[in-house]
Order: sequence, then C-alpha cells, then structure tokens
Amino acid sequence: MNHLKKVTNYMWVILMVAIMIAFCFCFSAQLSAEENIMPDNENDISAARSISGNVNCSLGGGEGMVWVDVRRSFSLFSSPIQIYVYLYSSEVYCENVEDMNLREWKYEGEFRSNDSIKLELRTYGQQLYWRTVIKICKKSNAWEKIFDTTLLRNGEGNVIN
Repeated sequence: MNHLKKVTNYMWVILMVAIMIAFCFCFSAQLSAEENIMPDNENDISAARSISGNVNCSLGGGEGMVWVDVRRSFSLFSSPIQIYVYLYSSEVYCENVEDMNLREWKYEGEFRSNDSIKLELRTYGQQLYWRTVIKICKKSNAWEKIFDTTLLRNGEGNVIN
C-alpha cells in the first residue's frame, strides 16, 4: 500500500510539472506577440501587431520583387481568425489608401496557428510607394486593422530612406 502511495505522489508531481510547462509555453507565446522584431536586413521591416491574434508580418524586397509574408504564431487553444492582406502601390505618396492602386490581396477564412499567407509582386523596375494593410476578424465579427505601413522602394524592391 505504501508503494501505491509513492506512485500516486509521483504522478501528482508529474501532472503539476506538466501543467506548469504548458502554462509557461502559453505565456511565452503571448509575450512573443508583444515583442518588436528586428529586421533581418535593411530592406525588411517586421512587426507583430496583434496580441490576441498572434499575427506577425514581414515585408521585404529585392531583385525586382516586393513581398509580404504573414504568419500566425503557435498558441494553445487559439481559434481560427479571418484575415485580409492587401498590397497597394502608387507613384506618389498617398495618405488615403483609396488613392493607391490595389495590386494584390488575399483572404483566408480560417487562419490558424502556424498558417501563413505570402503576396509577392514584381516591381518592373519602377520606384513606387508600397502600402501593406492587414485586417483580422475574430469571433466577435469586429474587423481590426493590425498593420498599415507605406514604404518607398526602388526598382529593385529595396527600401529608400
């Protein structure tokens, strides 16, 4: 009977450690969405904008291309979200997105953990302002703009400061 009690105690310890590890993992996944991510090089700008959606956006360009890569970080018990990713361009800087040319967009109705969306376009050697807009919708059916930035890029797709 004493042996059974020891085994039961060990099982409780193992269970508590597993719960603590799971809690720490969930907490660190939440924190990673709040951190600012440093660019890999001067042509990339990365940002995590939505804590509740754990959505990360990377913008890049080079070799005549411009791209947007949107990923959803892993988070336990996260439900799917709806997401729109838009890529606009214009020869002149525009405050209003309606004044720019919509070049490409994608919609995902069930954007889950570890999913990604990538938009990639040619610059055709033109220096343009490129604007990326990302909107998400969670269960509440309220759309939230989580990313909106405009960058001037040369014909190769590199950022011009």
